[in-house]
Amino acid sequence: MLVPDPLPFVTGGLLAYGPAPGLELIPYFLGLLAWAGLAIGAVLLSPISALLRRLRRGRGAHQAEESGVRSQESEVGSQRSEIRDQKSEVGSQRSEIRDQKSEVGSQ
Repeated sequence: MLVPDPLPFVTGGLLAYGPAPGLELIPYFLGLLAWAGLAIGAVLLSPISALLRRLRRGRGAHQAEESGVRSQESEVGSQRSEIRDQKSEVGSQRSEIRDQKSEVGSQ
């Protein structure tokens, strides 16, 4: 028994190229249209999202970051000066020890 084809104008081989003969490029066109729309949307939304990020962050957070960096720099500077002072103290102690050794040796 032969079963009639439900879509006589569409055969199995043509379904790979589109919904029906003569309409092969419609799915490709719609896909291309979707890709182009997404690309244009991304290009248009990138400056808007950058502006929103900047506005959300605000000036207070930016100034807090800068003040934090400045305080860290001042801490590092004070630590360096402390290290210099300790080195000079060690140097003076060494010179005192040499002087004591030379006094002991001369007696």
